[in-house]
Amino acid sequence: MNYFLDPVTLDCGHSFCRPCLFLSWDASQTPMCCPHCRQVSKKSDLKTNTHLRNMASLARQARDDPVDSSPEQICEAHDAAKWVFCDTDRNLLCGLCSDSLEHMLHSHRSTQRAAEEFREKLLKRMGSLWNMSKQLQNNLKLETSKAESLEEYVDIRKVMIKAEYQKIHQFLYEEECLHLVVMEKEAKEYFDKLEESKVRMTQQIENQREMFRELKDMCHKSDVELLQDLGTVLER
Repeated sequence: MNYFLDPVTLDCGHSFCRPCLFLSWDASQTPMCCPHCRQVSKKSDLKTNTHLRNMASLARQARDDPVDSSPEQICEAHDAAKWVFCDTDRNLLCGLCSDSLEHMLHSHRSTQRAAEEFREKLLKRMGSLWNMSKQLQNNLKLETSKAESLEEYVDIRKVMIKAEYQKIHQFLYEEECLHLVVMEKEAKEYFDKLEESKVRMTQQIENQREMFRELKDMCHKSDVELLQDLGTVLER
């Protein structure tokens, strides 16, 4: 679609501009492969195809021939093409302007050479940005992996905590049952003793009532009978 900036050639023989190829690989979820034939590339550290880059540079220079320059690239003062780049002022000049007193002491280069050098600088910056982007992506994957691992750890810990509390609940339930059994046993023993005590007391009450009735009956006996039986009664 355009002139190569930094062409690279894949194992399959197809060539692409490095920035476009990287963007294509970055947008695709599939392994690194040729956008044309889909053959998987075995290496990502691609070398610049210098021959193809030089050819693209020559073609670009031919496209930017001053003869076909747009009105913006024509010097109004001298009606000549601006083909000189002033490094000091960073603007385009025609040949006559570059030789003027205003610019004669400045550093000059042809627009083609200056543009190629700036393209090289931009490509280096693009390479640095791409490497930074890939590093951030790797860090993001690492953080995502950590988050997933943490989530898995939390889920496992939840299961373990629930299991531990279930054990505690089971232990407490068993302790509760044991305490209830012990309490019921102790209560039964105590109730049995109380029943025995009630039976004895009831028997004693009945005996006392019987004696009370006998004493009452003795009180109604004659004096002689009363005195005769008095010793036996008192002993009883």
